[in-house]
Amino acid sequence: MQKGDRNPSNIGKTIIFPASFTESKRYMTQYFKDSLAICRTLGHPSLFLTMTTNTKWPKIQRILKHMPGVDVADTPDIVARVFKMKVDQLMDMIKKKNCFGRCIGVMHVIEFQKCGLPHAHILIWLHPDDRPKTTEKTDKMVSAEIPDPKFDPVGYNAVSNYMIHGPCGPNYTKSPCMVKGNCIKHFPKRYNSHTFFYECGFPIYKRRRTGITINKKGVNLDNRFIVPFNRDLLVHFQCHMNLEICNNLRSLKYLFKYCLKGHDTATMCLRKTRTCTSVTIPKKAPKGPIDEVKHYLDGRYVCTSKASWRIFAFDIHSRWSSVERLPIHLPGEKHVSFKARDALEDVCDKAISKKTKLEAWKKGSMSFEDLKTVNGHIHETFKEACAALGLLQNDNQWHEAIFENSHTSLPPLLRVMFVNILAYSLISDPFILWEANWQCMSDDILIIRRHMLNDPHLYLSDEDLKNYALAGLYLIIIPPE
Repeated sequence: MQKGDRNPSNIGKTIIFPASFTESKRYMTQYFKDSLAICRTLGHPSLFLTMTTNTKWPKIQRILKHMPGVDVADTPDIVARVFKMKVDQLMDMIKKKNCFGRCIGVMHVIEFQKCGLPHAHILIWLHPDDRPKTTEKTDKMVSAEIPDPKFDPVGYNAVSNYMIHGPCGPNYTKSPCMVKGNCIKHFPKRYNSHTFFYECGFPIYKRRRTGITINKKGVNLDNRFIVPFNRDLLVHFQCHMNLEICNNLRSLKYLFKYCLKGHDTATMCLRKTRTCTSVTIPKKAPKGPIDEVKHYLDGRYVCTSKASWRIFAFDIHSRWSSVERLPIHLPGEKHVSFKARDALEDVCDKAISKKTKLEAWKKGSMSFEDLKTVNGHIHETFKEACAALGLLQNDNQWHEAIFENSHTSLPPLLRVMFVNILAYSLISDPFILWEANWQCMSDDILIIRRHMLNDPHLYLSDEDLKNYALAGLYLIIIPPE
């Protein structure tokens, strides 16, 4: 049932795509979780590489010579096959020939541009000793400067053909990358005399004023318009090869979501313009049940190269090392397959004796009872066991925070901390937090109470102390004018 749906006829009628359907939301979510599982074992990825098809590759042009009158746009099958060969060659160089160093993990996703050309996003895990952790290693692996045409004419031509962005900027507002007067790729970059690492996780590469430029559309562009690249790979593959260093955990979530965002969709609705006031606009149709299949068919755009890629059954996504998914089930609820001719006793014996993948994979915890056992105590439910292990979000962290600070902080500061907890956290029950910690937040009032005990005419009860403390909190939340 949809959130906020008041139509009971829609209950149980949601149509979804299973995770087995390539490029569906659940398909991408599964691979996103698989990637995080790899990170828990290997750490965060070291490199982020993007490779784009070049329609002028010799293999493509050689085939077109035997097909007179045929353009490269008319041969998506050839483009798909050649790009598949290039990706396989690149993966072999990364995994076996160690072009960046010892590789311990790779994940790549194939996507297709609006013009139909395929490109690959590749995440690379390197051995900890081979990761570019210093600026010297980074400069050897990645460059964002134009090679000197006198000493490296091959590299200069490759950068000129494939790694130039723009021209764009305030003087070139009609460039496709310009939105509201700014480049969405944040070009031109700043000049930098050396490489340094920024807080976002990606380094700021060296871009010096070398005086070397490349003429693009009648404009001389310098190092500020260069997309970071690896010189050896760029010259070898002769296509757009963007290489980024991502040696930081802060860039982890962005990279995986960028690689596993799924296909682009768009839906248009054309309506007749209202020409007079007498035309009545129909009321908005009530929402029906969610139909992911219909939404996919209405919004999808399948280019010819993508269609060829899927017809050839090439992989859209791959990862190495592999991740094994365990089907989760509760005790006594495992799936058992049997045939119609099997006897009931045989089915029961199979259900008891045959282990599922989850039961056969258990390490440490050899049974469901072991999973519910924490410090020798067997809990009734798995949720209680998770809570005992601290795996569930609860309010204990706020109780501990106030208790730890009560030894070093004054009561007014504790009351400010309590108000901040209420304002910026998802605490489930603030009254329980107040009842458990109000005394440490009211020590200054307790001191006044001790002095008042000497005077029999003055007395403050516990309820009065709470009221005074609450009044202090009220002044923090709504300060007096």
